[in-house]
Amino acid sequence: MFYYEYPLVNMLTFLSRTVAYSLLILAVVPELRNLRTNLFQKLVFVFVLVLNGSMLVVLMDMVPDKFLYTGLDYLFYAYGSVMIGMVIAAVSYSNRYANKISFYYTGALLCLVFADVSSFIGYYLEFDAFYVPDRIFYLLGIAGLVRFASFSRSHKAVPQLESL
Repeated sequence: MFYYEYPLVNMLTFLSRTVAYSLLILAVVPELRNLRTNLFQKLVFVFVLVLNGSMLVVLMDMVPDKFLYTGLDYLFYAYGSVMIGMVIAAVSYSNRYANKISFYYTGALLCLVFADVSSFIGYYLEFDAFYVPDRIFYLLGIAGLVRFASFSRSHKAVPQLESL
């Protein structure tokens, strides 16, 4: 990232990625509207959501003071929440359709999340070795999104999986 150490560029990066990831979620939301879940699945979902939210707070606490600026915490939490939403959308989409299209979407989004986690470790925790997996996961994620976009999305839900 160029000039990522400047608060304005850092803020714009968080905002642009949050918007981009929100758009990736919105791309499949219409196809997920009819997904039915039972009480157990809802409880697991809430548990995992609370666990991920707690991990987000822990990650924010790990950011060294030299990187902090006004509003970073809000941007970080918004960005992290959208990333959690992205994983939920990807897994739900994969469970509902279980085909090549959902495979590429899920793989791409998970690679983008892994890239961002690696980037966080590399930049904020200053482990430079994590920039390599960051770039690899990012390239795989973009390649997966390109492949996902190349498919016609007139597919049907798998009947056995539709009520996950």
